[in-house]
Amino acid sequence: LWLLVSSLLGYALAAQEDILMELYTATSGNSWLPSVNWGQGTACSGGWLGVVCVGSDVTEIHLAGRNLVGTIPPSLGTLPSLRFLDLSMNRQLTGTLPASIFVSPTMGWIVLHTCGLTGPLPPTISLPSLYTLLLQDNQLTGTLYSLLTSSALPLIIDLRLSLNNFGGTVP
Repeated sequence: LWLLVSSLLGYALAAQEDILMELYTATSGNSWLPSVNWGQGTACSGGWLGVVCVGSDVTEIHLAGRNLVGTIPPSLGTLPSLRFLDLSMNRQLTGTLPASIFVSPTMGWIVLHTCGLTGPLPPTISLPSLYTLLLQDNQLTGTLYSLLTSSALPLIIDLRLSLNNFGGTVP
């Protein structure tokens, strides 16, 4: 039984590491400042800079101001235990917001301010555990009506959306 459990945990961590390496590749990880230990050892025991784990689960990613260049891969939102995501202050982090990040039952903090993100918010937002959403100082568009009038963010305490190109009325 222990061998089976150990094998399953190893598979789960390998899948999470594949997702992290997709982030590394999609955002020119070789040019990060610094990219200490990424791809060496395991994410949870190898000390990948900016990755926090609880046991063998990736729970936090902290890569603010690390010179990420590229787009956020949609797979990032599929990390099953991710509760804190900070890719802020990376002006060359561009593209749209992946919908997968905005339908996470575990996510508590999304910090993506001061990037080069564009386009509308995802059409479906369901973040029952989210306390903080910082998206200010990007180039996001669309309306906020559905975000601000729905039960998409029942626990939100800190919501920052300024310095974008949102339109429409605020309820």
